[in-house]
Amino acid sequence: MKTRALALLTALLVAGIPLRSQPANGPAPQPGPNQPDQNKRSGPMRNGMPPMARGEMNAPSPGGRGPQHQAPNADPVMENFFPPEMIMHHQQALNLTEEQRKRLIEVIQKSQPAFTDFQWRIEAEQAALVALARAARPDEKQIAAQLDKVLQLEGEMRRGHLLLLVRLKNELTAEQQATLRSSMHRPTPGPGR
Repeated sequence: MKTRALALLTALLVAGIPLRSQPANGPAPQPGPNQPDQNKRSGPMRNGMPPMARGEMNAPSPGGRGPQHQAPNADPVMENFFPPEMIMHHQQALNLTEEQRKRLIEVIQKSQPAFTDFQWRIEAEQAALVALARAARPDEKQIAAQLDKVLQLEGEMRRGHLLLLVRLKNELTAEQQATLRSSMHRPTPGPGR
């Protein structure tokens, strides 16, 4: 199963197909009050990529202005990096060399097994935490110990995500980074525009 997912990811990367249908340079549309989010699932990963790698934590500030105008969920560290999907989506505009493409794919392939392992481990520890919480009188020490396990794994996974983004950014030239940065701050046209 893991090999199959990795093969699919590699095929998508080589073909230059984004892993999600939303544009990489704008926020994903939110489902209406009567529409369930079809792509939402529990757990730290969807589409085989962790949220940070997909750029969910990489939301630019509105209008590209400084910290005083940042959205409440903006992450000042993460907004300095580029998720793999964004790089793939803009690969033609970036004029990636074949060597760069190969290195980018290699970086992503090397990280994928670790993310899959973290997801499985986090899901198991979260399930154990939920089981403890369901008790009529939950034991505070057990809950705290189990929560520590979940938080430790999530911290390790977040560290891995950030290091992945660092490696990806280091494969890009200053000009390529500027191209991506400008696409991050470009407003997304609304309906009827």
